[in-house]
Amino acid sequence: MTEQNIIENEQKADGHQKETDVTADEMITPESVAEEETTDGGDDHASAEEKKETLSLDYYQEKVKKLENDVHTLKSYLSRERADFTNYKKRTLTEKEELKYFISGNLLSALLPAMDSFDQLFSQNKNQENSLDKFIEGVKMIQRQIISTFQEYGLETIDPAGEEFNPSSMEALNVTESGDVEKETVTGVFQKGYKIKDKIIRPARVMVSKPMPVQTDHNTENAESSKHQENQ
Repeated sequence: MTEQNIIENEQKADGHQKETDVTADEMITPESVAEEETTDGGDDHASAEEKKETLSLDYYQEKVKKLENDVHTLKSYLSRERADFTNYKKRTLTEKEELKYFISGNLLSALLPAMDSFDQLFSQNKNQENSLDKFIEGVKMIQRQIISTFQEYGLETIDPAGEEFNPSSMEALNVTESGDVEKETVTGVFQKGYKIKDKIIRPARVMVSKPMPVQTDHNTENAESSKHQENQ
């Protein structure tokens, strides 16, 4: 072997060693693949989380904005309703006052003829003697006028003489016991009552008689014993 051949063989051996070293450095192993995958997957996961957080933030911001708009709408609605209700109360009070004066005016106008009759009665009997009967008759006529006017407005008289006592429309000013009645009975009327339909304007003020309490056997025995002792 010549010297030149020896040199060529050594160069080939050095080249093969260098190729072997490069291949070993660049060799793909499972560990390198896992490490590369972990690195790439971590970046993708972080991006997904950031995107998710961004979407969630946008969603809740939009939700808050919608709720704020709803609150504003409700406040505006409540303000209008409050103003409408205040105006309604004022209008109702005004209408109530007007209705009261309207009814009062109608009633007073209806009673004016009775007042005119009083004036005529007093004027006619002013210088007349022995006119008491005529005066009384005139007063009764005016009373009938007033009663007729009240009836036109739905006023009814409560005159319960002889009827059973009813506490819902009567007021007992005097109560006595009597053996002539079987239940509480009106035996006298101090003042008549008045009502409009079912509403009591004024209860009738009456005198009432109620049944006497029934004596028990014990009371009867005591009464007989007392009578026997008196005879002795």
